[in-house]
Amino acid sequence: MDEQKWETRVKVLTQAAGICLVGIYVVGFLVVSTYHVRYGIPGFNFLRPRIISAGVLFFVFLALPLWELAGLYEWVKIPPKVIPEANSDKTPTEPTPFWLRIHAPTMKVFLFLGASFGISFFVNQFVIVSANLATDTWAFACFIVSGAVYACSAALSRKHKVVSLGLVLVTLPIYVFGAWKTHDRGFQLLVLWFLVCGITAQGVVNAKKDPSNFVRQSLHNIILNLLVPLMFFAAYIYPRTKPIIGGGAPVPIVIYCADAPPFANSNEVKAKLLDETDLGFYLLLSPDDKQAVFLPRNAVRAIKFVSQ
Repeated sequence: MDEQKWETRVKVLTQAAGICLVGIYVVGFLVVSTYHVRYGIPGFNFLRPRIISAGVLFFVFLALPLWELAGLYEWVKIPPKVIPEANSDKTPTEPTPFWLRIHAPTMKVFLFLGASFGISFFVNQFVIVSANLATDTWAFACFIVSGAVYACSAALSRKHKVVSLGLVLVTLPIYVFGAWKTHDRGFQLLVLWFLVCGITAQGVVNAKKDPSNFVRQSLHNIILNLLVPLMFFAAYIYPRTKPIIGGGAPVPIVIYCADAPPFANSNEVKAKLLDETDLGFYLLLSPDDKQAVFLPRNAVRAIKFVSQ
């Protein structure tokens, strides 16, 4: 009996691992292909070494806002005395004020926004190539200030929920100011990534409450809840992520060629490396270039990697 249980568990784990690997590969392929299309890199190579790392990176980035959302739903509870159950026969003795009904949901939204600011600050410093600690400190300061406001708001009693709700809403201009003051495109995109994932995750949760509606709107759910975060990640997050952790940010290099290539005046070429294959290298000659150039591998004598 025990052997059968172990065989069943091993079989389930093997199938789950296979599904996860397929999912990582498919997502990684779509991310890398979308990234390459931006720069006019042709072809669909199914054996690119970056595919697996891009897929893993996507799911790691996706796990951050989902983990944050799961935590918020545990931290902020809607009191049962405030909002009765839909199938309950009991009715409240007096109507519940509107501001009291929206207090807990509003707290969830703003706590999610505040936590997104804090997590994005740390992720930006370690993951995004363009991170600027000097300007990002503004965002971290806004996160601390808003956190103190939320602590004061949560400490207020039920009689003072109007004041509590007002304190929460006051933090909105603080976030706007912090996002603007950073002048950091990578940080702003990370915060937007958290919001996109939060909205799509909430859409899945709402759809699951009505299985018939979920099936009827399956196409809508696939487009909104999978393709939107995937395309956003491929277009804005992956190109700014450090290559050392599997990201697609171009790497500054100096290439020494046997002869001067057609796009340069000498055999020493300063460029940024987008990707490489067995045949050669895809390069960006300037930060403003939107079209990659290809340099055959047999034309290269040496490559010098330059620190950013």
